[in-house]
Amino acid sequence: EEKYKFKLKQNYNDYADFLEIMEDKKDDNKKSNIYIAYNTFVDMIDCDKRINTHSIGDIYNTIKRLESIGIELKCSNIEKVQDIFEKINSTGVGLSSADLIRNFLLFSSSTKIQKELHDYWKIIEDTVGENNISKFAKAFLIRNTYEDVTNEKVYFEFKKKFFKIDHETILKLLVRYATFFSMIENQRFNEIQNDDYKNLKEYDFDLNENKPTKKYNQLQKLKTTFALLNKIGTDEINPFFFQLCDSLYYTDLDKLNDICELILEFMIRYRIVQPSGGGGALSTKIRDIMKKISTGECPITKKSIYILLSNNENSEASRYPSNDEFISALKGSVTIKNARVLLYQVARRKNEEILPFDTGITVEHLMPQTIDPNKKEGKWWIDNLGGKDKWQDVYNEYLNCIGNMALVSRKLNTVLSNSPWHDKRVELSKKAMGKAAQRVAKLKKWSKDQVKTRNNNYSSEISQIITGPKFEKKANKYWL
Repeated sequence: EEKYKFKLKQNYNDYADFLEIMEDKKDDNKKSNIYIAYNTFVDMIDCDKRINTHSIGDIYNTIKRLESIGIELKCSNIEKVQDIFEKINSTGVGLSSADLIRNFLLFSSSTKIQKELHDYWKIIEDTVGENNISKFAKAFLIRNTYEDVTNEKVYFEFKKKFFKIDHETILKLLVRYATFFSMIENQRFNEIQNDDYKNLKEYDFDLNENKPTKKYNQLQKLKTTFALLNKIGTDEINPFFFQLCDSLYYTDLDKLNDICELILEFMIRYRIVQPSGGGGALSTKIRDIMKKISTGECPITKKSIYILLSNNENSEASRYPSNDEFISALKGSVTIKNARVLLYQVARRKNEEILPFDTGITVEHLMPQTIDPNKKEGKWWIDNLGGKDKWQDVYNEYLNCIGNMALVSRKLNTVLSNSPWHDKRVELSKKAMGKAAQRVAKLKKWSKDQVKTRNNNYSSEISQIITGPKFEKKANKYWL
């Protein structure tokens, strides 16, 4: 019944792309692996494009030498077939966790059942993205075991956890969590009704835009929070978001928003201060909170999670950075990525009118990143910062401090470039986003004293806006 019969089946998306090419219905805008492979071979035999020394005869003779080997497993025990598959896989270049998990979940002695299971998997791939399956599976596994797992062990731990559970049940659960993953990673909000994957649909954010509903506003807020979190990195806390979304997304969006925004501000401080130095302390802390929630020891409330995030009993490396630490880090050096998230959240907390985060928001260095002594603008900045004997020290100390940064559109960032301050302040006063940048534009000078003063004041101001730790004991065992 199949149009083309294959012993080795491709996944759904690859097969569809393959058919398009075979039937000469190519879509030149597609960038899938099948299209990349096809275009590579086309270029190899195109005399105008070919840059290597191989002739068309060489290519043809190489293709003639390709061999295909099929191994037929005559075995009625499906579990033994899976074991054989794993042993064969271990002898060559290993498959990814995603490939192994897919084979484990979709393997069936019944063609009909296998087709039904594939339908679920296609929804998961389309929702999460083929390249994110392994990352998604790891977060899903931690969500269900509350234990850490290395990338190399994801498949084996997944199989151990779900070996005795009906595969359709697991796939339905994966579809549900794929929706949460897509919300966090891609800010795509889907709704699943009654756990039926066929009812999966994308929430239309343009719906009632002129008269936004309460749910529209709730989801817009959550979308922005996840966009900011995703920018500063959420791998360690994705399993926690799975747990929170599973409990609150369909029942209490306001509570979910409050908790996620708290976590965002914790993560902003954590990423900027870096108390762990890149270790796994944060993952351990998050799993501990998840366990307390799963056992009922900790209710899913903003206050209880706030207390647990502030608790340093597990490790000092996972601590919630204090105001002093935060201020010190802000006054020192902040990456553009972290500064962009931080300044946007500050403006957001102050209810200032700003563009959506994903529409060209960036950070402007008021004292420019590039000061070229051979250019007119560079010479101006060198004189402004104390002359050739002093400017380099000022530059090194204050370039990446928060006091030297302002939130602007990418378009304005291009206009400002390395311009002298008297030109920059004119443009900032007209087009800068947020009152903080507008206040800076009122200054007639921007040299060491001005940068230092703003750095001290702005760092302190931000520390009062971005939520700090809450050192408070739980009132009783029910966290009332």
